[in-house]
Amino acid sequence: MYNKTASDTAESLRSKNELFLRLRSSLQLEAKIKIEAACRTANERIENIKKTKAQFETFISEFTKMRRIGKIDLNTEEAVDIILTHVNKYNNELWGHDIQVTDQDGNIVMRIADRTNNVCEQEFGKVKSDERRSSGRKNLGLNLIERPASASLVQNLRNEQYVKIVCGGSIDNLPILFAQIDNGNFPNLEERCKKYNEKAFTVFESGRLPRADQRVIRSEKFQAKIDSIESESA
Repeated sequence: MYNKTASDTAESLRSKNELFLRLRSSLQLEAKIKIEAACRTANERIENIKKTKAQFETFISEFTKMRRIGKIDLNTEEAVDIILTHVNKYNNELWGHDIQVTDQDGNIVMRIADRTNNVCEQEFGKVKSDERRSSGRKNLGLNLIERPASASLVQNLRNEQYVKIVCGGSIDNLPILFAQIDNGNFPNLEERCKKYNEKAFTVFESGRLPRADQRVIRSEKFQAKIDSIESESA
């Protein structure tokens, strides 16, 4: 009986994974490098997105038809419902958009934003991989809580354009730039920091409490206070 249950579970996961892979393939998420190599201009990227979107709509129409007819097993039906629910919710955000920017010569050119947040996800994956290699821990919750947010900015130094704009073309200029900040010679630094802080001030919703709050809640005094309130209420 156990082997049959395990076999059914494996078959269910295999079936759902196949649908998921078909979804990623229809969105061409795995072909990003090939697309960038083939589409050198913004117009070529737009045409590629139109083609991909048409193929994706055909793929979703097939799924919708499968769901309407109902001639699918329970596992496939569940996976199809999940895919259709997310497509209905996020479909308009899957195709990127064009942005007009001014290049260094003053010409207005068009750039195409990434269609998904895959770039951010991949970068976060690298961060976790580096943390895991340096600490040897499987659970990285504590590492990521204590890791300064600014630590991720160091990765930008691998980007030639970032180095050109921020560091004047070479990371060898970093000591000079930091010295300018320390000496107060950075133009309008105080005003710019003030404006940034005003914009950045907000309340972030999160399921995880700050570590300082965690210590309070887990302390014996806090628990004793809760017990006291419960006893008085009873």
